[in-house]
Amino acid sequence: MVFNRFRFFCMALLLLTASLSAESYWKTLFAYNNVEQIAMTNDRVFAISDGALYSVDKLTERIETYNAGNGLHGSNIVRIYYDKVYDMLLIAYADGKLDVLHNGTIEYVSGLYTKDMLATKTINNITVYNGRAYLAMDFGIVTFRLNKRELVDTYYIGTDATEVKVEDIVFQDDSIYAFVGKTMYKAALRDNLPDYRCWQTENVGRIARDMQKGVRYTDDSGEIWMTGGAEGIVRVDAIGNRNAYKPQGPLTNTPYDMTATQGHLYVVSGGRWAVQYNTPGNVMVYDGTQWINISQSAIQAQTGNPAKDFMHVAVDPKDAMHYFVTGYGTGVFEFRGSELVQQYLPNNSSLMTAVESNPKNYTRTSGGMYDKAGNLWLMNSNTATNQLQCRSTNGVWKGVTVTLSNRDPYYDTTGDLIIDNRNQNHKWFLLPRKGAGLVLMDDKGTQDAADDRSIFRSVLHKADGTEIDLSTLPLYKCFQDDDNNIWLGTRDGVIVIPNTVDFFASDLCLRIDIQEDNGEKPFSSNEVYAIDNDDKGRIWIGTTTMGVYVLSADRQTIESHYTTDNSPMPSNYVMSLAWDDVNDVMYIGTSKGIVSYSEQSTDLRDDISADTAEPDYGSMQQWKLHYSYAKMEEVAYSATEVYGLANGALFSLNKQDETISLWNKSTGLNSSDILHIAYDNTTKQLIICYADGRIDLLSADGSVTQMPDLYQKAATIPVTVNDVFVADGCTYLAMPFGIVSINTKKAEVIDTYYIGDSAQSVNVQRLAVLGDTLYALSPETLYAASIGDNLVDYSFWKPQSLPNNRIVSDIQIANDALYALQDSVLYISKNGSWNRVENVPSLNWIIGHANRLLANQKRVGGIIEIGKDEIHNLGSYGITDIQYDASCDCYWMAAPNYGIARVNGNKELRTFPPDGPANNIGYRLKYTGDQIFVAGGGRWAVESKQDGTFSIYNGTNWRKISSGTTRNQLGLYGYPRDLVSICADPNDSKHFFVALYGMGVIEYRNDAAVAHYGVNNSSLRAAAENNPNYYTRTEGLMIDEAGNLWVLNTGQNAYPVNIMTPQGKWYGLDMYSNGHAIRFETPWEITVDNRDSHRKWMIDQRKQTGVILLDDGGTPTSGNDDKCLKRNIFVDGDNIQLMPEFIYCLAQDMNGDIWLGTPSGIIVIPSTVDFFTSNQCTRIKIPRNDGTNLADYLLGTEQINAIVVDGANRKWIGTETSGIYLMSADGLTTIAHFTTENSVLPSNSILSIAINSNTGEVFVGTGKGIASYKSDASAPQEDFSGAYAYPNPVRPNYEGMITITGLMENTTVNIVDAGGNLVCKTKSNGGTAVWDGKNFRGQRVGSGVYTALCNAEGKNHTVVKILVMN
Repeated sequence: MVFNRFRFFCMALLLLTASLSAESYWKTLFAYNNVEQIAMTNDRVFAISDGALYSVDKLTERIETYNAGNGLHGSNIVRIYYDKVYDMLLIAYADGKLDVLHNGTIEYVSGLYTKDMLATKTINNITVYNGRAYLAMDFGIVTFRLNKRELVDTYYIGTDATEVKVEDIVFQDDSIYAFVGKTMYKAALRDNLPDYRCWQTENVGRIARDMQKGVRYTDDSGEIWMTGGAEGIVRVDAIGNRNAYKPQGPLTNTPYDMTATQGHLYVVSGGRWAVQYNTPGNVMVYDGTQWINISQSAIQAQTGNPAKDFMHVAVDPKDAMHYFVTGYGTGVFEFRGSELVQQYLPNNSSLMTAVESNPKNYTRTSGGMYDKAGNLWLMNSNTATNQLQCRSTNGVWKGVTVTLSNRDPYYDTTGDLIIDNRNQNHKWFLLPRKGAGLVLMDDKGTQDAADDRSIFRSVLHKADGTEIDLSTLPLYKCFQDDDNNIWLGTRDGVIVIPNTVDFFASDLCLRIDIQEDNGEKPFSSNEVYAIDNDDKGRIWIGTTTMGVYVLSADRQTIESHYTTDNSPMPSNYVMSLAWDDVNDVMYIGTSKGIVSYSEQSTDLRDDISADTAEPDYGSMQQWKLHYSYAKMEEVAYSATEVYGLANGALFSLNKQDETISLWNKSTGLNSSDILHIAYDNTTKQLIICYADGRIDLLSADGSVTQMPDLYQKAATIPVTVNDVFVADGCTYLAMPFGIVSINTKKAEVIDTYYIGDSAQSVNVQRLAVLGDTLYALSPETLYAASIGDNLVDYSFWKPQSLPNNRIVSDIQIANDALYALQDSVLYISKNGSWNRVENVPSLNWIIGHANRLLANQKRVGGIIEIGKDEIHNLGSYGITDIQYDASCDCYWMAAPNYGIARVNGNKELRTFPPDGPANNIGYRLKYTGDQIFVAGGGRWAVESKQDGTFSIYNGTNWRKISSGTTRNQLGLYGYPRDLVSICADPNDSKHFFVALYGMGVIEYRNDAAVAHYGVNNSSLRAAAENNPNYYTRTEGLMIDEAGNLWVLNTGQNAYPVNIMTPQGKWYGLDMYSNGHAIRFETPWEITVDNRDSHRKWMIDQRKQTGVILLDDGGTPTSGNDDKCLKRNIFVDGDNIQLMPEFIYCLAQDMNGDIWLGTPSGIIVIPSTVDFFTSNQCTRIKIPRNDGTNLADYLLGTEQINAIVVDGANRKWIGTETSGIYLMSADGLTTIAHFTTENSVLPSNSILSIAINSNTGEVFVGTGKGIASYKSDASAPQEDFSGAYAYPNPVRPNYEGMITITGLMENTTVNIVDAGGNLVCKTKSNGGTAVWDGKNFRGQRVGSGVYTALCNAEGKNHTVVKILVMN
């Protein structure tokens, strides 16, 4: 019996994934300070650091990390390699696992990992040659076929096929060379390479290895990318600037000890045992989003003393930023935030040293814990007195001598200190080795040792009398759980002292005697370094070889066992555990890095469904999409409609009345970013395939049926549809793994076909049906099978011959025959052989439709119809798709920039373009001159090279200013590109300027380009002086109240600020901060202070990140009276120092506060702060209101890309991954949260926001399109002269909000009926108020005339009449 492999496997996997994802969320917290290998793709550079993988986007500089949580199948990565031909990143692990990253999907290759062999499976190097990857292994060479993702051969090349460690492989001429130490093995490629006798040896030297591989690459722009060790990935751009990229993280991946409290994680990288390890003393503090890292070098530079072997962090219970670190040899260190306050040694405390002559290196301390009175307690080693140290709340140190009747008082090595939960007078402390045991001391509440009671036990007994000798067991951990049991981690598992035992009187203990299915008893055999409990009372136990066990609250069962095989843990050696009871997170510290585990996601995207179950989006809730329809891609038609796909968006043309309809999420579709459309004449439905795997079926009546099958499997398989073929009764989808057949009538997936050898995945790119044969074209092979056969069985799929036995680019069915296009040449299959079609010119593409073959000629671009015996010329059109419609004897075409085009039998052409912007990139939106301008460019570290066509929206229609027209009007040397900023003349909206990031500034009048400003006719300068045409980087256009144009300019020799007067004269101005010249790296817009127009706010977004305030003294063209300051360090209300790596945006609200968008939320500079004299800032805290008295920073986990203030002083905040938030004026209340899930937003990555202040319409720019939202706030007016209501009259079928606009600020609106009865009372948001048409009881009001009495705080008043018709 042949099973449906795909459906069976994926359903099982989905059930497993669903059960796991519903319960657990993992996150990796690795250090990325040791980049020794990189790989460069077309758009990203990948790097390995200590076995962890990350990448940086070459354009945006955005960094992404990778782990098991987002698709990797292992840990400890040892090698990466990118193959450009197959666009494939190979990821190799130390244990032989191999991942393949292609088109955003990670595929796992297990063959080497599961291979039964004694040799280690570490891949030392990767070399790709002729479609195969050659893996240099510790035992020889393994080959891997890239296109089929499969292992092929193994070469044991040593004498008599013995194993040799191959370090690298090189191909030269017709030979392969393997480097083995100082010896080189050589074989001819034509030989039988698995035969060791074909391999000859010679000394290394004649053939050179590629020493740049994995270390240094140069991209197409001439930029150099290389490994940078602790710097991360290093980039040297074309003008010599050096940049480094690595993810935010801790300093090291060796978390010897961790403490979690007050919502923070504290980590130290230390250690000791019989001797000091001399591990660098680093301190790392994590607040859930950002790390504070304090390095050994920074500490030593301040103290002048060693800092090493840090043991533990004790945190002040009243102040999370005040903490002490114990060091095993270097005393105790006190910190506040990132600042070292004091180092404590015997000379300034009661601490004792093991070596009197060298206290800086031998003051050994450990443990550390605060009691409820605020006193700090810790242990002091290698002393017979003052073994217990106490620092009181007033800072006074006192040593307490612990006297034991049954043990030498000299403590050679001390460990954990526990202050008992039940009795603060009781102190437990561990003596790990050399007289190992457990001590309990009762200090009677005093620091006087005279009244102390202490006991030391090195022998314990189980209830059955079995003796446990602690002195023979090294003791690693002492922990008290929430039930007050004492747990000991030892070399042989765990020992528990129950809470019912009086340790002073009894030595009773117990063992956790749980047996696993394999017969092992993990809690009596494994070495245990870490123990903690969570909020459910479960005990987490960290071992040195078997990962983490989770013991149930009743201690009867093992609930979970996490290892490197079933979690993102990078190692099974668990050094430490820490439970964060504020955020409900368990941190697991392994020998190769930290991971966190949570049973509730901390990602806002996971909370969308909960947040929006009963959404309240403000008032009017009117969304509109503004898609570009310029890039036409496909057409399809029905009996009444012609459908067009452009820029991933759908529209239709009615054949009869020629009206255009737009189809998107607001009209019923279930997603955006459409890849393909096809019409099913049998079911009368349009099949719509999206990039995310969703499929919609659009019926003639406009109803939409969703097919989520593929979308739901996106986590396990690639779901990108390559092609759609509609056959009688069935539709076939070409997929990256094979073929999926669907039944559109039932809206369900029928089957999945894996057609490769042994049911291997095949990347099917085109499908065709001829007679009863289904053809499937992959990049390498053409497969065929009879539709009547069992297509699930791969054995029925047979490879077919190809023209000239080479790959083809396309296949089509027409004229009752199979055609193929190969190297622009057309072939036809006849009687099992391929023949070139005579008299056909070179072709760009072919399309088979209605048994006709339509083609695009390569050189002239004309469209021809190729019949069996003749060729018809249809005309010269620049199109991308065409279909013949017999019902009207015409051709429907996808015509870029012209929409749907129709050509009839007389070759008469008509086009039907939908209205929309030039493209879907809303990089920078600007409301100026009562219009919305859209700059579709981009830049970050370098130019994005986006076309310079831009769009203007007047509230009704879009206008497009093409780069080609601009070039022709100005006679430019190239097409304008990377348009990043626009501003309009406040006195003439038809006069405006655009800034190009690389090509200077262009001036327009009446939509025509009239001037270009560059280095030759202005004060602008180029970042690369040898190439001013493309490196004159301008940004931040602004026209001030005097009509001066302000331009920001990037470059080390450029004036940061440039001004052109209304008379056309240019001035270049320098800015100085504390005597240092300011030069922009990546500037943003200029914001004129709303309290003082002489003051201009600017930001440098990256590298030289900071906020700049310039006071031009009222003389903008002269710098003599300027006052300027740049800040990149701020201090918040909790005295925490903030130094954001990036600042993405700046906005000033109506109160004069400055809001900054950073990678981790928002920083506010209050209007009460004098920026020139103070670096004080605030971060808005949102109370949790859960009884904990805790709060979270406003959007503290989000990257903030855009902030705009509306007429009611509310903040519209655009994020990188979570859509857009509407916050109250004070930022404390979330009024609305819009995402792709609950709105028509094309993407959750928000690039820019602009508000039409007159209407309150909010425009949102994303990388996938522009959307607008009609909000209930507009700019307040100076008087009531323009007040009115709409709709008016309110007709019976109207159920939306009634809007009263043109109001003054804080207008109170009382709505009364004809009898003077109050039915509604509201207040304006800026200049707008809304009414839902209901009375106080929530009932719709009756018909009649209603009066809105509008009062602006007693100053002015007006009335607005509203006619309601019900």
